[in-house]
Order: sequence, then structure tokens, then C-alpha cells
Amino acid sequence: MIPPLPPCTPAHQAVECEDAETLARLLADGTDPDEVCDNLTLLTHAVDIEGDSALQSGQTSDGPHHRRPPRLRRRPPAAGP
Repeated sequence: MIPPLPPCTPAHQAVECEDAETLARLLADGTDPDEVCDNLTLLTHAVDIEGDSALQSGQTSDGPHHRRPPRLRRRPPAAGP
């Protein structure tokens, strides 16, 4: 049997549910962004959720905004005098 998850804070629950609006409100109201639940901060929890989603969908999690820039061809050296 899988052990139950530890009880998490409302901020971690917002991360788990991918509820950015609620998370933003909680942080604006003073939630500690470094709080830890199940050995994860809010940031590492969000990264974990993103990675899980990418694995389950079979896609990478880096998205189009993280693609490598296209390779540029080198110009041949200019002809000398």
C-alpha cells in the first residue's frame, strides 16, 4: 500500500492543482515562499509538477521559448587585399 501524502499547506495545494491565481494571492498575503512540504519548496514542487506533466504527456517540459537558437553558418573569410 502506498503511504498517504503528508498534509500540505494551502500554497502547496495551489501548486499541486496548478492554481496560479490562488498561489499569487497566498504569496501576496504573506505566505513564506520557502515553506517546505514533503521535502519540496513551492518552487521545487512546481518544477516537479511540470516534470511529471511532461513525462505523462511524452513531451519535453522546456517548451518553445527554451529551444536552442538556430545554428548560423559561418561566413567564409573575406578575401585579402
